[in-house]
Amino acid sequence: MRKVTQAVRNAMSNIKDIDKAITSIAVVTNMSQADLWGKIGEYTEMAQQYGVATKDVYSVSQIFYQQGLQTS
Repeated sequence: MRKVTQAVRNAMSNIKDIDKAITSIAVVTNMSQADLWGKIGEYTEMAQQYGVATKDVYSVSQIFYQQGLQTS
């Protein structure tokens, strides 16, 4: 039971971290939060490729967009 509780807490923490990054990205770009949540599959795939958490991909994207950079 303790492991399940910890897993749920970790999941909730990750979702909160992703939401913070999405909010920050939405502020500095013309993308909506719904657009960014819609990229969860793409970001999860990138995370798996690089062996990192999905929230980390969103965090790196946040920095990327804050620098005024865009993907082509």
